[in-house]
Amino acid sequence: MNQNGKTTILFVNKGPGVLKPIQVSSKHLLNWKKYLVLLSFFFCFLVGIIVFLVIYNIQQYKFQKSLSKKLSTMHTLLAQVDTSASAIAAVGLLNLAEFSVNEARRNAYRERAMKTIGTLAADYLGENVEGWEGILRGGVYHIHKNLGVNESVMWGEFFFVEALQRALRILRNPI
Repeated sequence: MNQNGKTTILFVNKGPGVLKPIQVSSKHLLNWKKYLVLLSFFFCFLVGIIVFLVIYNIQQYKFQKSLSKKLSTMHTLLAQVDTSASAIAAVGLLNLAEFSVNEARRNAYRERAMKTIGTLAADYLGENVEGWEGILRGGVYHIHKNLGVNESVMWGEFFFVEALQRALRILRNPI
């Protein structure tokens, strides 16, 4: 150790055949264990952050996948028509039209019912589908259990025929 408190410990290559000594304080040499401990804590901290981010991303991926599946199911539920419900609604609208005392409402109910019946007859009849065993396609029994989805259901066909009969009466005898 020199008088200025420095000790020569390293030689650095400054070119071919030239080594230059570097002087480092003895105090710093004695604290190398502290620096090593700090460095290892810093390394562990970085590893912890990386592990956290990986786990967080995995959880986010699982959440997004679950959410995507739920949204897909909801889309399927919302996109699925229920022609049996439409036929029942058409008959209900015709009932409302029949018992309504307000002429504007009666006409609005009747118009909406006729449009519903027309859509069912134009787009959902099973007669043009080979092998279809029913009058009306797109009926639903239990959508959440995927039972009788996009099928002919007897109540849908009953109310569809009822709506057709009432529509024919209205068209034959307009009020």
